[in-house]
Amino acid sequence: MLAHLLLAVLLQAHASNAQLGYELTVPDGFVDFPDGRASSPDVVECWTEDEAVSTQGAMVLCIQRMHGVLGREKLSGADLPVGSQLTTLRWRDFDIAGIRSRAERDEGPLFVLAAQVPLKPEAVQLTYAGPADQEARIDSLMQVTLASFQGKSNWLTSAERSERIGKSVGIWITIAFAAGVVWYMRKRRAAA
Repeated sequence: MLAHLLLAVLLQAHASNAQLGYELTVPDGFVDFPDGRASSPDVVECWTEDEAVSTQGAMVLCIQRMHGVLGREKLSGADLPVGSQLTTLRWRDFDIAGIRSRAERDEGPLFVLAAQVPLKPEAVQLTYAGPADQEARIDSLMQVTLASFQGKSNWLTSAERSERIGKSVGIWITIAFAAGVVWYMRKRRAAA
């Protein structure tokens, strides 16, 4: 059992992009999908199931560049295409924007889940798309993929914000102390 699990972990593919500064573990059973990259110049990587689990077709995972950084402000429903809804996903210490939507296609209903990841120097969007009967599996795979997704964010974690605030407070206390010493020394010299 342990040997089987170790073999499965070793067989998982890792992907990275030095320009966008990320790396991730590609889900087991997914293979490179060049046609997915050809669908848009912004799609930098794409994988599909080697063997479709659903009779309605295979699931696809793509990473798309967003040409900028993401701010902390939340998306609103007005920002979304009709039929889509916002959801919150977890990446590292952050709650990030997720978008859930459904569409119709010849093979049957399609479910799409996208996660917008605030990377530095440029944000990316991870998108899973597949048959609507695979919605629960897509949710699960997105969580696993986000857990493996590594990269430097333009957002500060709570610890990083606290550290910066602490440094700022320390600097202001030092400046105030130095100003007090200078004031005291001048007052003392003036009295002498």
